[in-house]
Amino acid sequence: MDILSGLKSEASKLQKKLDTLKSAIEILNGKNGVGRGKRRRLSRSARARIAKAQRARWAKARAAKKMANDRARDRDVYALPHRSSLLRTY
Repeated sequence: MDILSGLKSEASKLQKKLDTLKSAIEILNGKNGVGRGKRRRLSRSARARIAKAQRARWAKARAAKKMANDRARDRDVYALPHRSSLLRTY
C-alpha cells in the first residue's frame, strides 16, 4: 500500500508539471488569448518628435564622418612627397 500511494503522489506531481508545460506552450503559440494585445498607436506629434530626433542623430553621424574624412584628406596631402606644389599659393 505504501508503494502504491507513493506512485500515485508521483503521478499527480508529474501531471501538474505536464499541465504547466502545456499551458506554457499554448501561451507561446498564442492559443490562450494571452500575450500580444492591442497594438499601441503613437500620436502624430510623438512620431514627429521621434523622426526629428532620428534626423538629428543621422546629421550628427554624417558630420562626424565628414570631419574624419576631411582630417584624413589633410593628412594625406601633407604626406605626399610633392606637397610643396600642392600647398604653394599663387
